[in-house]
Amino acid sequence: MFDDTHVHYAYVRDVMLMSPGSLRIEYLESRPHGAPVTPVTYHTPLMDDDGGSRGEIVPFLPIIQRLDQSVYDRLLIQRQAAWKVRTATGLKKPQGSAAQASFQATLKAGDLLTSDSPETTFGTLDASSMAEHLTTRDSDLKDLATSSQTPSWMLTGESSNVSSEATSAITSGYQQKIETYKRSLGLSSRREFELAGAMDESLAVEEGSLEIRWAEFRPYSLTQISDSLGKLAQQMEIDPTLLYEFIPFFSDEDVERATQKRQEMKDEALAMAEAEAAAAQASNPDAQRERGVAGDSGQNPRS
Repeated sequence: MFDDTHVHYAYVRDVMLMSPGSLRIEYLESRPHGAPVTPVTYHTPLMDDDGGSRGEIVPFLPIIQRLDQSVYDRLLIQRQAAWKVRTATGLKKPQGSAAQASFQATLKAGDLLTSDSPETTFGTLDASSMAEHLTTRDSDLKDLATSSQTPSWMLTGESSNVSSEATSAITSGYQQKIETYKRSLGLSSRREFELAGAMDESLAVEEGSLEIRWAEFRPYSLTQISDSLGKLAQQMEIDPTLLYEFIPFFSDEDVERATQKRQEMKDEALAMAEAEAAAAQASNPDAQRERGVAGDSGQNPRS
């Protein structure tokens, strides 16, 4: 067990499941860990006020168990009662295992049932319907999608032609959940790096100096992104180099290369303009002389 100054060691013995009274702990020793803070961090998207986390799967186990039961029932019916069963009464049953096996081997799906006894009657038992079990499975999947903030089509595999606005509305809860996880896990990762910096000063990691950025893998429309960023640059007069990092598929290296390339293009354009101006002055000495005389006349009141 870690605290802000020491690591405590203990020996746990005689642990039995579902029997808390069997737990016995023998304290061994404690050692200083040498860190300025408690050297422990956590990575969890969900945490209660007491610091506990049930994880992502445990809250949905009841629905998952219902789904497993639905699949089991469907497979059981599919294997045992998904077809009609032919019956015969008043028919003498073959005696012995060899005779029964021979009778079952000769009785095929296309065979006719016949009997020499007038008391024999034939019939069928209807097959059990599987439609209700399929409907139950879809209902369980929709309940799981609703409780987990997941679009139902991601679990059922169904697709429909909907507009982009409708798709955005359907996936809004799912995207909010992802953003919540990004914030929580991002803070955990930042605390981990800050803890490493506190343990090793040579890393030169200052508290609060780190920023976690997540890669974007969602399908974006390049046309919409370019139009939005272009309007920000033109209408709000924002430097385009400040907008490079908001391009989803741009990494930090891409942003740095794009910024450097833009500065190089600016420097080349400025150098070319200066060269053209110098060439124009050199090719027209009379205009240059007239500009010099006009400048002198403006500076000398007696001229």
